[in-house]
Amino acid sequence: PHELDLNVTSMSEKNLRQFAIFSVVDIFSDAFRRHGLCVDNWRRFQSWSSVITELMKLFRDLAERRNHQYIASAFLNGPILSKESIEIGTMSDGAAVFLVRVSDAMLSHVANSRSDRSLPQNVRDANTAIRYNFSIPVSASVDAYLTKYITAAMASERVLDLIRIVADGDFGVSYMWLNAIGLATPEIRSTYIPKYHSDLDLFFPRRSWFPATDDCIDDIAVSEMRELFPRIITDPAILGWNVALDRFRLSYDRYSPQQPERLLDVAIAFEALFLNEGDDKELSHRLRLRVARKLHASLDDRLKTFDTLRQLYDVRSAIAHGETIAKASPTKRAAIETVLEEAPRLLRAALKMWLQGHGPEGISKKDLPAWWRNIELGG
Repeated sequence: PHELDLNVTSMSEKNLRQFAIFSVVDIFSDAFRRHGLCVDNWRRFQSWSSVITELMKLFRDLAERRNHQYIASAFLNGPILSKESIEIGTMSDGAAVFLVRVSDAMLSHVANSRSDRSLPQNVRDANTAIRYNFSIPVSASVDAYLTKYITAAMASERVLDLIRIVADGDFGVSYMWLNAIGLATPEIRSTYIPKYHSDLDLFFPRRSWFPATDDCIDDIAVSEMRELFPRIITDPAILGWNVALDRFRLSYDRYSPQQPERLLDVAIAFEALFLNEGDDKELSHRLRLRVARKLHASLDDRLKTFDTLRQLYDVRSAIAHGETIAKASPTKRAAIETVLEEAPRLLRAALKMWLQGHGPEGISKKDLPAWWRNIELGG
């Protein structure tokens, strides 16, 4: 198996011929090794016919192969699964997406696939993996292979978004690995998807390690994930949705749960969801009113949310001007800790509600003020 690269397409005919010869030699040597041939016993080796039969079948299968098979695995610290494997959904190309338990065998396979034969430090605490199974036609272009890897990363990212929305916990992907299945299946370099490789990710500051957790995901959350997967993969037609989801993701990927700076992203996500008509007047009041009315039916819950979001705006302003928990007064410290607990929970509830079809989906920017007025006035 070779490593897929754009350089392969520009090889000279001589180099391609040498590459093919080396590949065939590898196939022969693997077959001989499996049947016990070595330098010490080649004169008395008795399994030549078995080797020939196996090689004929291998080359026949290769000649008839129409698709190369791959498994992409994104390793997470959690949540703990109740089953070995749980199917979450299917991509538009028919590829299946699963949550699977991380086994010792899987980790060994990852280590053995690396040039240094070692397991990355940030993978050792992985409990769960998002697995994306896909195939690529043998005759496809190099670009088609590279695009598929990016699609696998996007699928993993969206499944992780769903996990964070439906299950409460500090979950994150620490490493992504793509396994080429079968003989002579081209490898795809990890450099083509640097997001989940901390040594290659040059553009966005993000956490490459998430602590081990014993948080579990129950059947209700799994059912919700299956219901919402088609929605989050295709993106609801809601103004501000992509900004909100990106900021929700960054609030996990950039910061630990105890870092107040994550509230900057949480606040932007709320504004993208609930202040998406473009009016810049009374932003704080309208946001508090809309979130409280949209998320809750009871007056007590609405009052609590209204007050939490008022504190969110106060804390965001303080953080933006250099405030830290260490410098804050006891009263301000208590407020920050409360908002750190409550605001992300409310944002998760809002994102879930929008995915369930209860947001301003398909509403034009011109019609959004009327839609929101209806919410504000209790319609």
